[in-house]
Amino acid sequence: MAKAKRSKKSSLARKAAGPISKNDQKDERLRQEKIMPLIAKLSYPSTSDRAMAVSAIISMCEDPKLRSLLLKEKLVQTIMSQSLTDNSEEIVAEAYGLLRNLVAEEGYDVAIFLYRQDILTAIEASLAKIDTLLNGTEAIVQMIGEQRNLAYEYFENVIGLVASIASADEEIFEAVDKRLSQLGKFVSEKLALVLSVTVSGPKTKPVKVPSSLIDSLLELVYVLSESNSNFINQFNRDLIEEIIKNSESKVSKVYANGFKYNAYVESKVTLSKQKNQKKLPTPTSNSNDQEVGDILSSLINIISPIDITSVRDHLRPVVENTEPSQLNESSKNAVAARSSINAIQVAIELITAIAETMEVDPSIIYTEKDLSQLELGESDGMDEDISDEAYFEQSISQNAKPEEDLGQFDDIEIDGRESDSVADSSVFFLNEKVVPLCVRYLSIPELCSRSMAALNNVCWTLQSKIPMNNNEWKTHAEQLWSNLATETYLNASEVEIVIGCVGVLGAVATAFKGQVPVEINNHSLVSTISKMCIDLKPSTPEDEYLELATRVVVLFTVLGKVQSRHGVTSEVSAFFSEIIKTPLSTPAPLLFETINAIFDLFGDASYDYDEPVFVDANWVDKLKQALPQVRQAAKRIDRKKDPELRAIGDEAALNLTRFIDYKVKERL
Repeated sequence: MAKAKRSKKSSLARKAAGPISKNDQKDERLRQEKIMPLIAKLSYPSTSDRAMAVSAIISMCEDPKLRSLLLKEKLVQTIMSQSLTDNSEEIVAEAYGLLRNLVAEEGYDVAIFLYRQDILTAIEASLAKIDTLLNGTEAIVQMIGEQRNLAYEYFENVIGLVASIASADEEIFEAVDKRLSQLGKFVSEKLALVLSVTVSGPKTKPVKVPSSLIDSLLELVYVLSESNSNFINQFNRDLIEEIIKNSESKVSKVYANGFKYNAYVESKVTLSKQKNQKKLPTPTSNSNDQEVGDILSSLINIISPIDITSVRDHLRPVVENTEPSQLNESSKNAVAARSSINAIQVAIELITAIAETMEVDPSIIYTEKDLSQLELGESDGMDEDISDEAYFEQSISQNAKPEEDLGQFDDIEIDGRESDSVADSSVFFLNEKVVPLCVRYLSIPELCSRSMAALNNVCWTLQSKIPMNNNEWKTHAEQLWSNLATETYLNASEVEIVIGCVGVLGAVATAFKGQVPVEINNHSLVSTISKMCIDLKPSTPEDEYLELATRVVVLFTVLGKVQSRHGVTSEVSAFFSEIIKTPLSTPAPLLFETINAIFDLFGDASYDYDEPVFVDANWVDKLKQALPQVRQAAKRIDRKKDPELRAIGDEAALNLTRFIDYKVKERL
């Protein structure tokens, strides 16, 4: 899913000082009585005072309000300048854990600050120290219990911080890969070591490495293996199979499958590059092969047995018994619950990616296209000599058969579609197992937005691979439409949920050729979604709004093309008209998507809505008025910076010229 861009803080005019509110007074008391004394203790000469301060700050940072107050007092700077260089290894280990937690909670802002303050230099030094501490089985066995536990904690927090900052920003990811160029080999060796070591003594039970350390190592492996052949080639893949087969940690198994998927994608990209260089013939298999199917099946088998209700109860336990043993048990359960939620979240993200690669070869998704040499009218697949009438007769889909305005799925007769590619077992697995599981997760707040994104990709894949005469897919599609075409999801508080919901509706509507119920509580679905777009625009980050509006255009085009539903088509027409009214102030991708949708919607005068909607609304005049600015919008796009969008814009402008002429002559 699109990530919200961080908006720059605006400079506000200085206001006259007013009375201090009660909240301000409370914050000031917290600052004076708790925050400042703890920050000061980080510099105390006593090691125990410094250690106590770090531990207390870690606990306080779990509270968003206290975390905010601590950050305002330059907590990160103090930790970097003092705690990471402390002469106590325990304090250094906890300091890395604190930074790791801060990045997990605050994301990009803390990650980029750490990077710009050269955190990678400190990390390099710490990894060298860890290499010395964990230098083989004998070194680990000879450590006493507390020493060993501290070494494990130190390693886990450093590795966890690397994974957190690398996943927060592409620039940091690339810097980590460059500065720590042998990290894949290092992590592979240390993972093999800790998996093989069991420490025991004459009077002690065997002690294995903490599962949280292995989880952190596998998280790093998953994060750094994405589009990174250097890391993948350094890592021992036998360890991945061992984890999947033998690990008791669900999240470790999910991360291991994530590495397998990343390696799979990278192999496809490499083959594509070699093919383009004419070193290899075109691969005969597509992306729907056994390997990706096995990964998908493994992920579902890992997460589907998790009792999500019990997990959520343990996340926020109601503690009535305050005995230390009971508190310790509750804490352990909460840690296990967070790990289970994390496993499900990562698995859903992987399923989302896998569903896309089942429809589109990953070498196309992940390989940058070099379109920088494409000029207007060159290599765009169009014959410049063809007449406008012939061009649009060839490019516009055939007229749909007239249908009644239907309100129930049971009344809709959908012919079986022929598919160029035969759906394999993995596609049917998506339909049979993944769809019901994702629907189940929609009711879980921690999983809803991710599940909706997964359903979006899954449904687009299914609609392209499985014809609607498949009863199970048809039933799932009907249920999805009935459950999601509601104000509950279309007016959800999280815009990511709304984006995913509109995407799923677009896929289902496409599968049913637009013949779906178009009312919500006796109100038009199109008007409800149109209003939602208007309401969300002022408060939604530009990239997220662009994704939402683009998906709405796709959905509306499918709904608007159904014959004998002039009211729906008219509402869709009005929505498109607003978008193209001001081409230069409309995001270019949305503008071009809408123009192409207009071609599709009004491509043939024989459509029964063409005269009452297109002609009577003077669409030709609207398009003529928009054309100069559409051309200008395309020319504004730097061909070198965004060659693909520029090519799309040039084509849209050229086709718009032809379309206007075509529609003018169509009724002569």
